[in-house]
Amino acid sequence: MTEPLPSVTAILRDIGLDPDFSMVPEATLAQAQARGTAVHKAIEAIAYGYFEEAEAPAEIMPYLGAYRRFIKDSGYVASVSEVEVTNEVWRYRGHPDTVGLLGRMRGVLDWKTAATLHRRAVASQLSAYHAAWNAQHPTEPVQFASAIQLRKDGSYRVHEVDVTEGLPHFQAAVLVYYDKKEVS
Repeated sequence: MTEPLPSVTAILRDIGLDPDFSMVPEATLAQAQARGTAVHKAIEAIAYGYFEEAEAPAEIMPYLGAYRRFIKDSGYVASVSEVEVTNEVWRYRGHPDTVGLLGRMRGVLDWKTAATLHRRAVASQLSAYHAAWNAQHPTEPVQFASAIQLRKDGSYRVHEVDVTEGLPHFQAAVLVYYDKKEVS
């Protein structure tokens, strides 16, 4: 049996390119991670039409309000949510939060609930998803990638990713990741 391909986030974490949260108290970090997971699950449920608002924790509602505001303002229409993509050439897998249409352009969007974003990590992550999607869907390629920062006050901010800059950084991370595995 072959080992599953490593995830984009595992690669970034392994070589130290993920955000450093070592100064954040464990309880605070766990609460933020739980909130982020709940927001992602709710957005996936909204995208597929099975969301039950009455069952959602009150603390995520401002983030869902920001999500809904983004959808209304932009006209974005999700095609898929939380689907696995793989890149067999570069040997990794990932789960983009959503792929869909913004006007006539298809893109990868990632929902972020953190107060601050680590631009290099986000660019690497989304560039990897972009490349993996396009490797698997050559007749339906994505043309852009963006992180949508959903804020506690119900607002949002769009962070466009330059995949031509981000992808080489991620590919370098993949090379280092596998070199480290070879040495271990």
